[in-house]
Amino acid sequence: MTYFLIPVMSILMTFTSCFAETSLILQLEHAPTRLLRAIDKSFSDKKAANKIENLATHKLAHKLFKRNIKRGYYPTLSGFPALYAGYSDYSDEHGMIQFPLRHKSHRVFVAVTSKMDVQTLNDKTISALSFPTSKETSENQEPIKTIKAEYFMLERKKLGNGTMFWNVQKVDLPANNQMKKISIVLLTSPKNIVIPTGDFFIDPSQHQHYVLPPIYVMGNINQAKAIINAASILPFFEPIDRTTIKTPNIVKQSIISNQ
Repeated sequence: MTYFLIPVMSILMTFTSCFAETSLILQLEHAPTRLLRAIDKSFSDKKAANKIENLATHKLAHKLFKRNIKRGYYPTLSGFPALYAGYSDYSDEHGMIQFPLRHKSHRVFVAVTSKMDVQTLNDKTISALSFPTSKETSENQEPIKTIKAEYFMLERKKLGNGTMFWNVQKVDLPANNQMKKISIVLLTSPKNIVIPTGDFFIDPSQHQHYVLPPIYVMGNINQAKAIINAASILPFFEPIDRTTIKTPNIVKQSIISNQ
């Protein structure tokens, strides 16, 4: 289904007027109620009907109690590491991840994976990023793809009347597992993230920068493990350095220093 959303991102609006260089911005958000209801309904349709018949009354009450707790649980938006064009960043308390834009294409790919492989030159420079190669083999000794990862292509488009929007599509993992050089890698389990597909309206105030459609955080499963796995490759990437400045009508404003 194709639809347009107008994300409420007041925090991002403060960036539009002061950056000398175009930025690439990801915004992690809590899942909206409509999405949670859709997931809950899907669960109910597929699993609940045949399980409830086999549950004793006290067990059913216990499961419903746990589900209600989960509905009121909002996982933290901070601490998700991301990589792009030789830079690394972590989502802040508002869920924001930001990089200086380093490619000219209207496309950008987003990879969601808790593990990744790197190809290096002289053990000092990373030449390519890849989805992890599965170690499992079939009876004929051929590798079986059981990679827990998702890949999305986002393309910035313009209508005849000048209206701009993002088209988001989920794509297959590359046959050689190698990511596009214009990929953002979000280091977390795909179970923790939902990236809606379709068309998303770009507010005119965001035209200067590449502000991607919202990415929803559903949990923090094994997130500490993902960060530990990333520790060996993060030294290859330059951390984003931010500077806080004062601007008219705004008490504080953060900008990227390593442009």
